[in-house]
Amino acid sequence: MKSWNKTVFAFLLLWVLVALGSCGYGALLGYEMQQYPDLDEQILIVEQDMKAEAFIKLLKDANATNIIHSKGYWHDKVVSAVTADFMDYVYFFEDEKFTRRMQIRYDQGYPQVHPFIKMVHLNGAYGAFLVAENLEVDGQRAAEIILQGDDSLPNYITISFAKKIKKYGGMYDPFIGGENLADGVFLAARGGSGEIWPVAYKISFHGQKSQVKAVPLSEAAKCSCFEQWMRGMDGREVFDMNVGEE
Repeated sequence: MKSWNKTVFAFLLLWVLVALGSCGYGALLGYEMQQYPDLDEQILIVEQDMKAEAFIKLLKDANATNIIHSKGYWHDKVVSAVTADFMDYVYFFEDEKFTRRMQIRYDQGYPQVHPFIKMVHLNGAYGAFLVAENLEVDGQRAAEIILQGDDSLPNYITISFAKKIKKYGGMYDPFIGGENLADGVFLAARGGSGEIWPVAYKISFHGQKSQVKAVPLSEAAKCSCFEQWMRGMDGREVFDMNVGEE
């Protein structure tokens, strides 16, 4: 009888681990328990017009981890952004050629880990919507929008998610659906247990003022990739942001 109970227990434990893994649980290991290279970006020689592929190779040679490359379109150009763990900047490219880098704002001691960036635009500017596993700004867990191209808009917009993160036990494996911040983009994530937040958040702008509104997950599901994410595909994989080893 004891042997049978052990067998059942082992089976149930295996089932739980598999189920958690299918929900992106592998991404929920606390960043404090992992090792990341502290890249010295001042020694990264990034020449004007350097291609994104060459820059990504540069990061790989420097042993960067969790490199991501997000792409979008702006005025008939392919625009993209690259960053990685512990990096202090987001590097922007137009038609695959380097244009500029913009510093990430965060509190001392909280460099980004497991970053997720999504190309977005607002009125006359495009940029990146950045979420990371531990990003803090002014003592608050936050998402950060880094914009360029329109002097009438601020380059940096931070949106606090501290209360929501505390409520749900974390903000892991994020998903950002949509690109137009004027219309609104959707942010969804998983809590510390691997379960999807019960609601998504729609972030929209009216002028320069942001609005964050809780909406049903079904509204976020209007984005075609959302279902893939809900089934357990990492948000970075959904948007083909991961940069694998050659």
